[in-house]
Amino acid sequence: MQRVFVVSCPGCEREIELPEGARPGDTIRCCGRDYRLTYAYGSYALEPPGD
Repeated sequence: MQRVFVVSCPGCEREIELPEGARPGDTIRCCGRDYRLTYAYGSYALEPPGD
């Protein structure tokens, strides 16, 4: 069984299913903006680049 990871977009709060093989530092696009995927304390999150 494959685990599915989901993050919330900080711009529109939509839940986004991460693509298989996504890694911290990858760019994820939602609501017309690019976000950097981070991983801390056991969970994934999206941050605007440069934060």
